[in-house]
Amino acid sequence: MSFLSETSASQKIGVIIAAIVGGLIVRFVMAGGIEEYYNPSKQIENRIVEAMEARPGDLAVLQAMRDYFPLEYDDLLESMTDAAMADAPAEDVMRAGSRELARFMARHPNDFAAAPEANLSEVLRTESALLEALLAEDPVACGDYIFGTMEPADPLSEETGKLIGEAAASKIKAMAAGRADQQLRLATTPSDLRKLTDTMRERGASAEQIALFTDNIDTAVLGSEEQCEAALHLVKAIEAQKPSSRALLVATFLTPIR
Repeated sequence: MSFLSETSASQKIGVIIAAIVGGLIVRFVMAGGIEEYYNPSKQIENRIVEAMEARPGDLAVLQAMRDYFPLEYDDLLESMTDAAMADAPAEDVMRAGSRELARFMARHPNDFAAAPEANLSEVLRTESALLEALLAEDPVACGDYIFGTMEPADPLSEETGKLIGEAAASKIKAMAAGRADQQLRLATTPSDLRKLTDTMRERGASAEQIALFTDNIDTAVLGSEEQCEAALHLVKAIEAQKPSSRALLVATFLTPIR
């Protein structure tokens, strides 16, 4: 059974959040970090930060974590530093950071869902731009992104990596905004969902593509390109709704899984 099919319909596209692991975690060896294992942990941590700051996508996430969630920022760096100090392979250092970041995201779904409309609109904008880029560049990677199975070493262009970071950073900022200025939102109504699926259908989405996010269907029914197109149909259909409904739908379908 797929991971997706084990989540509720309202949480399905929320697994997109986990895919930041593919864009955030630094190629540690490129910074010379492996050779520095014998140095104090702070030096290794500084190496990690330097390498991440040299990559625009990583920098966007790093800044958002540092500015809005400083304690969790420290946890992220600590998890990667600990793996490096344990002489783990570079890929495991990246995965340690990936896991910590995914745990952070999973702790803040309610903050995300309560974010002001402006923040959720920015999330929608960055997610749309990213899905378009992934569909054009690598539909298989796009499918991995949607279902949270993208690996840190998945080869993508620098521009797409930047978009992954920007999309992740927009979600982090929305979480912070939702904590500071909570917006009360009710659950989506049948009318909201009907308008959303009607818009998806008008855009050319198939019944299976719509069901991917509204019913528990086997993801294997669709190929990677069709899955990616389905996600793009979803975010574009959300964009087409009136502002109040748009924010509610982002809060429903793009909220990190609980």
